[in-house]
Amino acid sequence: MVLNGIDRIHVWKRLLKGKRIGVMTHAPAVSSDYVRSADILCQNLDVRLFWGPEHGLDGVAQAGDRVESSRDGRTGLPVYSLYKNGDTAFADTLHQVDAVVCDFSDIGSRFYTYVSSMADAMKVCAEQHVPFYVLDRPNPVNGIRCDGTLLEKAQASFVGRFPIPVRHGMTIGETALVFNEEFGIGCNLTVIPVEGWTRGMEFEDLDRIWINPSPNMPSADCARIYTGTCFLEGTNVSEGRGTTRPYEMIGAPFIDPVKLADAMNSSRISGIFAVPCRFRPTFGKFMNEACGGVQFIITDRKKANCFEAGIRLIDILRNEYSSSFEYIQQGAFFDHLAGTSRFRTGQITATEFIEMGRAESSAFRNAITGLLLYGDRQSEF
Repeated sequence: MVLNGIDRIHVWKRLLKGKRIGVMTHAPAVSSDYVRSADILCQNLDVRLFWGPEHGLDGVAQAGDRVESSRDGRTGLPVYSLYKNGDTAFADTLHQVDAVVCDFSDIGSRFYTYVSSMADAMKVCAEQHVPFYVLDRPNPVNGIRCDGTLLEKAQASFVGRFPIPVRHGMTIGETALVFNEEFGIGCNLTVIPVEGWTRGMEFEDLDRIWINPSPNMPSADCARIYTGTCFLEGTNVSEGRGTTRPYEMIGAPFIDPVKLADAMNSSRISGIFAVPCRFRPTFGKFMNEACGGVQFIITDRKKANCFEAGIRLIDILRNEYSSSFEYIQQGAFFDHLAGTSRFRTGQITATEFIEMGRAESSAFRNAITGLLLYGDRQSEF
């Protein structure tokens, strides 16, 4: 049986008993029996306040929506937003606590913003000398595969703070350790490890029900393909928001579904097949408009090269639909997601970018091996 950090009450309660606690969490972070982490922590510790990430403590706000400070309906405790006013809200309230506990349900992609909120909070904790504790969780798309190029320093943003691969292959606790040690945050960090998890496990091996970690992340396969199709957020092509298959279905009114599917499948990307589809988003890009596109099917979870699929897709769209395809914000947001401007501006080809990603992610994994908490055996603490 796999136990999350929150399940190991005897470990973290011993370390945190008697301290005033501030908790960074959200509703998707639950125990192995689906009880909200926020409630378990309040039942066992002196919790004074919550900080919620993008989408809020309740996890219902859409991407980009500002979340105002409020009170938690269950506990009555104050809730401060880490999103769009995070530095100020966190730093201004940190004096109320003796330690910070972080429990986020992450999916293992560089541009999923929970790890950025965590990194920002860790920096403030280092400055104010407040201990930081992470309750770890399994990486739902396994802890072995790394994919994609490292972020260039000039492209650092809220969708990528540090030079890690797009799919980084770490748990959120391991991510905190790498941020702290490799990138010089230097806070007083403690990670409460998962028990019983090994790196090769997929979410489907955990015998758990998927709980959406954000409103548009409805499955583990969605979390996998997100590594590639999140790049569509930096373009005028729909990434499937407003459908029942966000990130798995992509399209636009100007796309021929059969033509795009044939072009994608001719690339013979390992573990992935593109099926022609049509859809009508209920919100987001092309709301209420009929779109042509493809639905990505993952045929082999362990072999699926989702980063390559995303880059091949962008390359096909910009070449085959050059009169209609556009990067938004003059390409700035796409560059933040990609971690570089070189692919968008044609300084390197799609193939070169993919090969660069393989080399850089492999080198990254070798460099951080000593900080990883889990191997082929069960973790101990």
